[in-house]
Amino acid sequence: MKSKNTITLASIIAVIVLIMVLVVVFSRIPENPAGTLGNTAGNILNKGLFTEVNGKVYFANGNDNGALYVMNPDESDAKMLVNHDVCFINVAGKYIYYYERSDNNTDALSFLGRNMGIYRCSLKGTGSYCMQKAPVNYICLADNTLYYEYFATKENGDPADSGIGLYSIVIQNKGKNLLSEEPVVPANISNGQIYYAGQKKDHNLHAFSTTTNTDASVIEGSFWNPIISAGYVYYMNPSENYKLCRRSFPNGDEEILTDDRIDCFNVAADDKIYYQKNSTELSELALKRMNLDGSEPEIVLSGNFTNINVTSR
Repeated sequence: MKSKNTITLASIIAVIVLIMVLVVVFSRIPENPAGTLGNTAGNILNKGLFTEVNGKVYFANGNDNGALYVMNPDESDAKMLVNHDVCFINVAGKYIYYYERSDNNTDALSFLGRNMGIYRCSLKGTGSYCMQKAPVNYICLADNTLYYEYFATKENGDPADSGIGLYSIVIQNKGKNLLSEEPVVPANISNGQIYYAGQKKDHNLHAFSTTTNTDASVIEGSFWNPIISAGYVYYMNPSENYKLCRRSFPNGDEEILTDDRIDCFNVAADDKIYYQKNSTELSELALKRMNLDGSEPEIVLSGNFTNINVTSR
């Protein structure tokens, strides 16, 4: 009798252990290949409303309160994945990482608490999981780490109101890490370096090392919202009335691409730069595009636009 009870107990324990092992294995987030990026620098600098991965476009649908959708690059077969207002969308492996903005949340129970934070879900929109519940900015996935700006406050459960800084959280969700107390915009990430425009001490182009947490000035000048693409760095120049400029990276001379004062821009896969022209004359406000060298500028749409996101189409 004791022998049978012992065998039964051992079998139950074995089943429990097996279930626990299976739960751990299937809940584990696989690592991404080296060099993985969840979105482009240009899109991240424009709220990360679109990203294209493996022949699918994941986007915040402006016609549906910013809900997370997926579609083909030709805009066919659009489907809703998450019914929340999202931005800073990053996709890699089997998961979508995004920021949920509760300021426009239309859920009936949203009044019960703030929903703002970093979330993860499957490519089908299932299994939504909050990785950090707090307001953040400029989320970018590089390899297996999410980098973002975060404003530490006592209200958010931090020890003190220490201001804006660069933070990270690994995709396995092991807690946030403070990397820098300086405002570092994590959009251009390559080989462990984050290239960004200085804000406090200068407007140089800086490189922040994510492995050593050290910062260095790369190019002296006047930079804002830099996008590094195909051997060039494109940027708005505050000292030149926010004209769009470029220089070969990292040692080229500055080229002014347009005399227009611009509000935002993006570099597209069709070798075009799309930008919003700023003007005191309402009739001159326009979304424009030009070649990468500044030639052949043309108006795409008259009016005032922002958050210019691009995909392959």
